[in-house]
Amino acid sequence: MLLWWKLEQLKSISWRVRSRAAEKLGASRDPRAVAALVKALKDKDPNVRAAVAGALGKIGDPKAAGPLLEALKDHDHSVRRAIVEALGTVRDENLDEKVSDRLLPLLKDSDGTMRSAAARSLEAVGGNRLSDRHRAAIAVVRMKWDEAASIGPPAVESLVAALSDPKSQVRVAAVSALEKIGDERAIPPLIDMLQDSDALVQETAASALASIGDTRAVRPLVALAAEGSLVTAAVKALDRLLERTAQSIPDADLIEIAALHRRAPQGDGEGQKRSSALAGAATPQPTDFSHVSGLARTELIRRGLPVGPPPSASR
Repeated sequence: MLLWWKLEQLKSISWRVRSRAAEKLGASRDPRAVAALVKALKDKDPNVRAAVAGALGKIGDPKAAGPLLEALKDHDHSVRRAIVEALGTVRDENLDEKVSDRLLPLLKDSDGTMRSAAARSLEAVGGNRLSDRHRAAIAVVRMKWDEAASIGPPAVESLVAALSDPKSQVRVAAVSALEKIGDERAIPPLIDMLQDSDALVQETAASALASIGDTRAVRPLVALAAEGSLVTAAVKALDRLLERTAQSIPDADLIEIAALHRRAPQGDGEGQKRSSALAGAATPQPTDFSHVSGLARTELIRRGLPVGPPPSASR
């Protein structure tokens, strides 16, 4: 179809015709259509404006970067998302910094598709001007968990924010990345994740807390072991934690751990059973508390504190 006819259709009284015309102009990738498409960014219909933004993104003419940046003020969410996507392909190096400044706040948008669009475009235009914290935020939005972890401490804030994601697999991945970084700022939010509604998230958080090795995790892990929801995961985490930090754990916490064999349930709780069933695993065997209790007793004895009978004598 001739260019002039497509441009004429862009003036049709029908928004559907105008929208299709914009799409065809974008598919043509003809830079001669840019001026008319830029004007159509102010079309009264949001469907047309979104199609126009997409068309400008496909053509990729730098002259459209400024008008697209200005059009980010559009009140329609779908139009703004289309503009954000277009700004990743319509490059004007003189405007890259301004584009980055406008897109960075969108990494925290409530809509996941907007966050993803902003992250993709920022990867294209951000370049070396992006800080490690911003690169980490982009990696988290794009679910590049290993990349986020490799950035290290600057990624902690974005990963902690991902712990509130409604998808459990995202929460698990964020917890694992925080474990790899090992920053103590992650301890309080990881402790909160021990109360997550998903058993796998809880297990992963318990393991992460043991790996980071902060004694603030002791009491929450003892509580998790004692309440019977995820006994095995909690005891394994406590085992690792005591092996690394026993001498730093307060007396009262050690006494509670030493007494676990008396008050914790002998079998795993319903949460652990559900987790194993979902994974197709056999029903877990009763948890052995003797090792973790023994570690606590050994440290208490080293401190010259009285201890009760060993686990074997109490059963």
